[in-house]
Amino acid sequence: MIVGILRWIRFFLLFYLGLVALVALVQQRLIYFPARAAEDELVRTGALGGLEPWRTSEGELIGFYAPPSERSAESTVQKPVLVLHGNAGHAAHRSYYPPLFPDRAVYILEYPGFGARSGRPSEEAITRAAAEALHELTGGADNRASGAGDASSPPSASAVLLVGESIGGGPATALARDYPDLVDGILLITPFTRLADVARSQFPFLPVRILLRDRWDNVRNLQEYPGPVAILLAGEDRVVPARFGRELYKRYPGTARLWAVAGADHNTIIGDLGRETWRSVRAFLEEPRD
Repeated sequence: MIVGILRWIRFFLLFYLGLVALVALVQQRLIYFPARAAEDELVRTGALGGLEPWRTSEGELIGFYAPPSERSAESTVQKPVLVLHGNAGHAAHRSYYPPLFPDRAVYILEYPGFGARSGRPSEEAITRAAAEALHELTGGADNRASGAGDASSPPSASAVLLVGESIGGGPATALARDYPDLVDGILLITPFTRLADVARSQFPFLPVRILLRDRWDNVRNLQEYPGPVAILLAGEDRVVPARFGRELYKRYPGTARLWAVAGADHNTIIGDLGRETWRSVRAFLEEPRD
């Protein structure tokens, strides 16, 4: 009897250790779900959504761009928007962002390993790509906020508005941590506190805090950022439960506002976003501050 029990305990222990080892090996595939496509296909997809290719000076496709579709009543120049998208698809799928900012140039960054971009997605690789993109936007020689020029020459701006979608909140808050003077404000859509918190909610039987190589600690990243942070939550989020976004809001020491879209899920929040809610979000982010 005892021998049989010990045999079963050993079997389950070995099975569990094997499962832990497997998850440790394939964890990047459980975090990132990139859609790959040839560059010409991506350009066609982007064009259908009104997006132009965003290239480096060497011609590498690093994302997509949309010029302002209307002129702001207050100013002829608005600071650009840098969109850091979620963990699935690719940048050309995010054509729903430029209509939200009709008076701004909107740049949607492609991550390494997504779309046609080389490399593999990871916290280090994505953060590096985001930092390079931020410097492109804030240090370029050609200011095209009026709509002139092409998407290969980003505008020269003193600061940008960051939009972090889901896991894209990770590189957004990392930029705010490392380059606060270049970030004019942050909009976080369905964000979390730390990636480990989300992983533990989905895999409570695994030691995820030990296993995870990519940490994406938004709480820590925002501790020293002095600018405004808008947080937009999906009331029925089944991927990143809204409680994590609420906790991030509570932990932020600076100026922040939170909106929850009732009935919206993780992937439907933009479509479910009401006009009045969005007007309130924009007003908060664009409010003059000392």
